[in-house]
Amino acid sequence: MPWHDGNAVMDVVIATLDDEQRTRFLHRYVERSGSKEALVADLARSLAKEGRLQLAAILAAVAADLRTI
Repeated sequence: MPWHDGNAVMDVVIATLDDEQRTRFLHRYVERSGSKEALVADLARSLAKEGRLQLAAILAAVAADLRTI
């Protein structure tokens, strides 16, 4: 496992997990973050303002979709 490369680890994990396990993986990541502030810090780290705004728009769309299902 390429532990030194977060992108490569994510690619391996996502390619390996079935839908149910991928869902559990994502839920666990959010849970392990510990708090909303910690999750924001993780997601924002190393992103320029444009990247943060794009990510915020994606997450807002995800939140809207989650509210309708």
